[in-house]
Amino acid sequence: EEESEGVALGCEGFRPGSHADAKGRLLRYRTRLEAARLNANCAAESLDLVRGALWDLDRTGITVELLRETGIGVELNKAFWKQHSAEDVAEMCADLVMRWKTVLAKKKASSWRAPGGRR
Repeated sequence: EEESEGVALGCEGFRPGSHADAKGRLLRYRTRLEAARLNANCAAESLDLVRGALWDLDRTGITVELLRETGIGVELNKAFWKQHSAEDVAEMCADLVMRWKTVLAKKKASSWRAPGGRR
C-alpha cells in the first residue's frame, strides 16, 4: 500500500477516477452499508453486497476530500462494523478506517508544516 498526496491508494494501487464519479460511487456504497446496518436481519445476500462494497473500497484510491464529502469513513467507523459478527467484515472495516485515518493524519501534518499552513 502506498499513501501520498492525500490519497489512500487501494491495495491494487488504483487512484480515484474523476471526482464526481468517485463521489457518486462512494455515496452509493455508504447508502448500501447504512441500509445493511439499519436492517437487523442482515441476510446472506445483504452480507454479500456488504463484502462486495468493502472489497471495492479496499481496491480504490480515496482522497481526503472524498472521505470528508461522503462520510464513508464515519459509517465504517461505527461500532456495528467494528464488532460485526462476520469476522472478515469487521477486519476489513477496521483496516480501511485505519488506512484512511493514517492518510488524513499525514495530510493534516503536511498542511500544518507547509508555508502558509497553520502553525
